[in-house]
Amino acid sequence: PIVAEIMYDDSNEAVVIADGKRSLVAEQFRSLRTSLSYIGLNGDNKTLLVTSSISGEGKSFVSINLAASISLIRKKVVLLEFDLRKPMISKMLGIPREPGITNYLVGRTSLSDMLRPVPGNDFLFVLPAGVIPPNPTELILNGQLQEMLTKLKTMFDYVIIDTAPVGLVTDARLLAPFADACLYVLRQ
Repeated sequence: PIVAEIMYDDSNEAVVIADGKRSLVAEQFRSLRTSLSYIGLNGDNKTLLVTSSISGEGKSFVSINLAASISLIRKKVVLLEFDLRKPMISKMLGIPREPGITNYLVGRTSLSDMLRPVPGNDFLFVLPAGVIPPNPTELILNGQLQEMLTKLKTMFDYVIIDTAPVGLVTDARLLAPFADACLYVLRQ
């Protein structure tokens, strides 16, 4: 099902939704937030995977703003920058990319060391990608991912995973079993 339509925003702002902001695109993200229950995201089901067919369709933009939208209703949200090949979230939000997920998956950092609060938002946190690895697929499959997601689900109300495009690499397919729902972003 189509759960929302988000218009193109040419403002070059990473976050277009905020408390009291009433622009058309902000309202469209509020509508998307409301629609999450229709795709099974509620109660104990709180992990959402966001992907697209190819790079440049807006999945990181959608991930950031959906996470921000959920945080506005005082739900604690963590956004995982799991596009380990071309991470964009840390760059868009101006936060350090290291240490991050790849460092955790190889056992070189802890969750508390890599968890980054988003400035100006007490309910939104980011787990950056970390060092860009030569072997993202193998890292995802090394057995540490399940433990990380289990811990995050106890700490946060929602876990949003921004992953690589499913049309190009297998990462999203490997992460999908850990998600309760998938949001597939298409650029018209």
